[in-house]
Amino acid sequence: MDRASLQRTVRVQTAPTCRIQVGSSSKTGNSHWGGGRSDDATDVAPTEQHGVALDFIVKEERDAATATTTTASSGTTPRVQSLKRHVSNYVGKEGEPLLRWLVEVDTAIAARRIFDDPSKVAFAMSCLGGRARSWAYGRRLTDATCFGTYAEFKEELRQAFEPPKNEFRSRAEFLDLQQGKHDVHAYAQRARYLVSNIVTNPMDEATKVVTFMKGLRDGPVKT
Repeated sequence: MDRASLQRTVRVQTAPTCRIQVGSSSKTGNSHWGGGRSDDATDVAPTEQHGVALDFIVKEERDAATATTTTASSGTTPRVQSLKRHVSNYVGKEGEPLLRWLVEVDTAIAARRIFDDPSKVAFAMSCLGGRARSWAYGRRLTDATCFGTYAEFKEELRQAFEPPKNEFRSRAEFLDLQQGKHDVHAYAQRARYLVSNIVTNPMDEATKVVTFMKGLRDGPVKT
């Protein structure tokens, strides 16, 4: 309420003159608000009366506003700043430690104060690269409801890139291995690496030799 409105309110609610009773008694037949005058009463001018009442109301409103501000300030919870930790990209290469990457992601999610599953999944997917990124976004492209929770996302990622799936992929890749444009040394190293991943049900030596020879280029061997 502005000062002009307060002045109008005070004028309406107050009488033309205000008689302040000083003593405890008044003369018989004289009313406090009548025309008779008591020797113990003092008249206050209307302008002075309005000013006193207005100052009192303004002070009350100011005190109430100050109390409200103080209460709101004391009840405010300090905002906790989130920390932004760097997470290396996981690309799904052979020998790349998926478990360690998941620990990095979990730590970053906690530091960034990400609580809901969709945001956790989105953040983890943003940290993928290479084959792993293609796999994750390919799954989303074919099924928008996949990865319903962060736990489901991690489980599917493990199934796709950790043993025994990794062992299955190594076996399939070795059986189809071709020398291509690589020299014999690089081709042999790749074959040896793939065979080393097959530990649950190892290949016999005959299968290894036949597969290796089949993948060699026709013609003279280049070293």
